[in-house]
Amino acid sequence: MLIFITYMIKVGISLAFFCVLYKLLLNRDANHRYKRRTLLLSVCAAFAMPLVAHLIPANEISSTPIQKVREMIEMPLLETAVISSHQKQTLVETSDSNSINWAAIVYCSILSMLCIRMIVSYQSILKWLKKATIKTYKDILVAIVSDAIQAFSFLNYIVLSKQDYEQNKTPILLHEEAHIRLHHSFDVVLIELVCYLQWFNPFAWLLKKELKLVHEFQADQAVLNTGIDATQYQLLILEKAVGKRRFASANHFKQGSISKRLKMMKKKQIKRWGVAKALFFLPMGLLLLQAFTQPEIIKKVNTLPPLIIQADSSEIWLSYWTVDNLPQNSRIVTKYANMGEQGIVSEAFRIKQRNVLVMLQNRNGDHLINGQVVEKKEVEAIIISFLKGNDYWGRVGPEMQKVNLNDEQQALISKGVISFMYDRGTKKSDFDFTLKALGKAYLKVRKEKAQALFNRDYFQLDKTERSHIDNIVPIRVSVPPSKNTGNSSNIPERVPQVSSQKASNSIIYIQITNESIFLNGKACPINQLGEKLKPILDKNPNSVVSLKADKNTKMGIITDVKVELRKASVKKLNYSTSAAQTIKLNVTKDGISFNNKLCTMDQLALKLKPYLEKNPNATVQFSSRKDIKQGILNDLIKQLRLAGVSTITYLVEES
Repeated sequence: MLIFITYMIKVGISLAFFCVLYKLLLNRDANHRYKRRTLLLSVCAAFAMPLVAHLIPANEISSTPIQKVREMIEMPLLETAVISSHQKQTLVETSDSNSINWAAIVYCSILSMLCIRMIVSYQSILKWLKKATIKTYKDILVAIVSDAIQAFSFLNYIVLSKQDYEQNKTPILLHEEAHIRLHHSFDVVLIELVCYLQWFNPFAWLLKKELKLVHEFQADQAVLNTGIDATQYQLLILEKAVGKRRFASANHFKQGSISKRLKMMKKKQIKRWGVAKALFFLPMGLLLLQAFTQPEIIKKVNTLPPLIIQADSSEIWLSYWTVDNLPQNSRIVTKYANMGEQGIVSEAFRIKQRNVLVMLQNRNGDHLINGQVVEKKEVEAIIISFLKGNDYWGRVGPEMQKVNLNDEQQALISKGVISFMYDRGTKKSDFDFTLKALGKAYLKVRKEKAQALFNRDYFQLDKTERSHIDNIVPIRVSVPPSKNTGNSSNIPERVPQVSSQKASNSIIYIQITNESIFLNGKACPINQLGEKLKPILDKNPNSVVSLKADKNTKMGIITDVKVELRKASVKKLNYSTSAAQTIKLNVTKDGISFNNKLCTMDQLALKLKPYLEKNPNATVQFSSRKDIKQGILNDLIKQLRLAGVSTITYLVEES
């Protein structure tokens, strides 16, 4: 409600600005058409400008000699993240959540009374129309009533007394016809609504008065243009001036300042000056828009806190996201979500596949995220998209859970979990880059939530407010420890093995997967393959291309690569396929499906051994439905450990 009231105050300032400008430039002008358009556009601009100004970024301005000033805050503590599909969210309400907003109550009360007044006005018009005698004048309906009322028009109706219809029929009908032809009723409804929303603003009511006066000027001019005697028409206006106006939402025959109407009938229109004055509103409106976009200037230098902490708060917060802090700082990330030393699967690790963002980094620093080879500059954007419940590539994103913050606000909390795995030989700088990208992504999303809910920076919130944000954007990151145990690694090198090979003078290494193509260890789009091969082949035309494809790679991709190699004039080609690194199991109520064949729990370890002997670093991935008993899963993991499986992943199938 506070945002709405602030918006209405800005609208009120805009209305006041345009009202003063109108009175100075166009008040006495006889170009009524331009005056009407200018008033209507001014009203629309007054409501639009605060919204447009909000979308225009403004640079920070400070009157202090210090470029960046941050309030001294407590050292940020990051909560321990728990990977759980049913994590309980406990949100603490702010201390002033139950306070009464009296300003909102007063505003809404008066607005309600004014709306009731408008409804009553329309009901009165309908009442007169029901008991009136309806006649047709051209294509307009004329309602004749027996009571002595002032003539008025509304939409396609002209309402007048029987006496006026018999004595002053022609000028009154011509006047009200002009109101109908020019669609003045729509202007009246619009300005009435504006005045109700801006009931506290005298300039809104003044604009309403000016607009209705312009309506009368236009109607008077239309009557005189038909050849009616001006003197007789003016006398009729004076005669009706003593009548009583009943309906605020209608155009009355005698409405408006009598003296102004009589004077305006004698004025001549000068179109050029009218257009020039109306166009002057455009640059003045741009100045007002610029004023709304200007940030506040900090003037009270002596009220700023001492600069005990000179580092930026964000930099302090992000400084925890480094490989040096990883072993001991469990506040940032969780322990690796493996199956446990005893092979126990807890409910915390039964996470749907769509809710997991798998990030893999090899020893060269290359990233593979959810099966897609990505560049470093894309990593942070991919994480931010995932945290907001979206998928960077337009697929199905993680599930979002709706949580009540307080009596008035709700928030959507992502169920997403980020799993970051890295190779043993990954450089510290590359590792730190990925951790920093994680930290920046979480911090950016938290800052956006802080601005949306509290209109302040995340680090300017108090403890209770920050607790709100931390619960809305919880940190759920899993980083496994890299163990050096012989020649095996706890984490398989998911980015293709060719990435660790170095190109020699005579061999060019190309590896193909379903996700990407790698040329000498670097990702290369297929349409650029020939272009990148050309300088290598120019230096050594007899180079041998060693082409390897994963076992599951589609034949169409391999064929396309061979076509590109022929176009590049490759003379020697060695082609081979690599064994799959992932063994997939599916646990059902009937048993365990291995290579599309059912086997018992006792047979599993025996059948796995031949595969593991060929590929000791193979990853076993098993999936099951939610209704599979916990004991079956625990027995399965024990069998996998007995078979010598070093890496196990577990996915819960979507129901």
